[in-house]
Amino acid sequence: MTSTRISHARYISYVPADPHEDSAGLGAITLGEARPEAGAARTAPSYPTERSILAADALAVSLKGALDRLAVPLARAASAFRRQSGWFLFGYARLSDYSRERVGCTSRWFGDLAHLGDRLDELEGLAAALTGDDGGRPIGRAAAIAIARIASAESLGAWVELARCVGARELREAVGRARAAGSTWPVEPAGAGGHDEMRVEQSGVDPDEEDPDDGRYLKWFMPAPVAAAFDEALDLFRAVEGGEATIADFAEALVADAMAGPAGSEIEVDVRELNRVEGRARIEGALAHSTDNWSHLPEAGQTDWALALAGASLGQFMKLCERAGRGDAVELDDQIGQLAGLEHELERRLAEILARMADQSAWSRLGFDSTAHYAEQRLGQSRTALQDRARLWRALRRLPLVRRAFEQGEIGFEAARCVVRALGNGIVDEGIQRAWVQRSKEASIKRLRDEQRAIRRDRAFRQTAAANPSDPMPLTDTQWRESIRREPGMAKDRVAKLGDLAASSLMSDVFLRLRLPAVTAGRLMAAVEGARRRLGRLVEQVPWDQPWPQSDAPASIKAARDLFIRCRRIPSWLGLLALLEDFVATWDVSPKRRGDEIYIRAGWRCMAPGCTSRRHLEDHHLDYRSRGGGHDEANRECLCRFHHQCGEHGGLASCRGQAPLDVVWRLGRQDVG
Repeated sequence: MTSTRISHARYISYVPADPHEDSAGLGAITLGEARPEAGAARTAPSYPTERSILAADALAVSLKGALDRLAVPLARAASAFRRQSGWFLFGYARLSDYSRERVGCTSRWFGDLAHLGDRLDELEGLAAALTGDDGGRPIGRAAAIAIARIASAESLGAWVELARCVGARELREAVGRARAAGSTWPVEPAGAGGHDEMRVEQSGVDPDEEDPDDGRYLKWFMPAPVAAAFDEALDLFRAVEGGEATIADFAEALVADAMAGPAGSEIEVDVRELNRVEGRARIEGALAHSTDNWSHLPEAGQTDWALALAGASLGQFMKLCERAGRGDAVELDDQIGQLAGLEHELERRLAEILARMADQSAWSRLGFDSTAHYAEQRLGQSRTALQDRARLWRALRRLPLVRRAFEQGEIGFEAARCVVRALGNGIVDEGIQRAWVQRSKEASIKRLRDEQRAIRRDRAFRQTAAANPSDPMPLTDTQWRESIRREPGMAKDRVAKLGDLAASSLMSDVFLRLRLPAVTAGRLMAAVEGARRRLGRLVEQVPWDQPWPQSDAPASIKAARDLFIRCRRIPSWLGLLALLEDFVATWDVSPKRRGDEIYIRAGWRCMAPGCTSRRHLEDHHLDYRSRGGGHDEANRECLCRFHHQCGEHGGLASCRGQAPLDVVWRLGRQDVG
């Protein structure tokens, strides 16, 4: 590739094209006034593909600059909203539910921005470094958030200087070393083993302080019933835990159960060995060195037109910035909504560009390892966030109606992702797409996730994950309520049936993808491998020509026995299935008590829209007993303590009607609900 150092680049137009009609895969990108820097040697023109990739890169950098400018007012508004506990006013029990349902973002996104906003006034100059207004290279949002968690007013300059001369991974490692040393200043590595030692120490850090990008992305190829069994066991774990626990928490629980079992002493986890990321780190370091930290690419782009592309004039944006972080919870909610809407539109366009660049093999041409590496190093954004958005954009190519609704802002990112997961692979009828778009407009993310899990489970029971002969319609209210019902022993029964289906076919047809912290991923892999080896030793104890003595053996043993007779290797997914079987056998044993029917019907969780509470559940009478309401099941609903006492009886929410299907809710105080 012949590269030219580009400066003073202006982009006249960018018109996304249909991927089926655009062989270049980048849409119509027009690059104007791209001139070599003064004094640079005149080079031959690059190939058209290289020109289009450079144009797309500069366009991405401009969008990144607009995202960086949005980060500062968003951080101030999020910080003030969190200090006021504003989510209560809108009828949500926790910030994570408010972020997901009302803003369309994760609690991690909100928490990172709020922490950054908390420290902007203390760390004077951090906002200017984030956007490049101090005259230097913009450090980006991810670096600013990392610095805000460790720097003091005195050490801020050193951290900003470090962020501008090292890669994002090196900055994270420097923050980890400083935290481990109890210092607010950058700490030099303590020898060759410094990186690995730092990662071991980081395993005990508060989960809110962990960097989600510093982890492992596990991908197992397995039968669809095993993936559905994982979902079922995860939902049981959340019911036992009493909250919307993360997959990482569930992975740790599986490991803990495995360690406590009869073969627990055989599971040895070398954290340092399993936690090494030297391969990718060396590749990224070599790329940074060979390109002189990508000095052949422009450092910044114009942002005014990028904001206009998202639907905001410069004047409107400046007014938002001036009042960001001021006012009551209602005013702050409006600020967050407007700013987050601009960010969603910019990220959607950026994800589209990244997906098209990946189709053109742009990373090797520009000197990056992957989409995630480019997003973090070049754009200063989270590896996982932009990677997920680019993956969604590629998946939406086969769902044109869903893609159109997503592009027009009618449905959000999480809703679109739920629809993609529910519909599986292949071309889907337009009528079904239209039905899912309508459901996404009117339903909570909580409801969409419930339907997605139910459809995945039903597909696994019908063994149609690969062929997918009939695409599913959205569930009716009756079907949805039936899908969330949870009786004692239900998870154990479902996992057993799903395991039998997997054992009968032994055909892997889907991927189970897990994004976990590095230490947790290592421990889970070790536990799965230990369970796999234990199955192998167990089935070898009975000669192949003799029947297995237990007719009611778990599905994992039946499948391992069948493979042993065929002289085939036991796959790792059987080890995972064995862990799931042990987990549900241990925890799904609670007897059914008198009066539990209301909680069983609700799946042992609060039925307020968008609420993920699974503990402190209370039996609420829709028509109060004091007003003549009866005690029959149609007049009773399962609510968490917040939505019962602070919501229904405290004015922050209300519900009326007949359970379970004819209940009308209002979330939020009367004047804002």
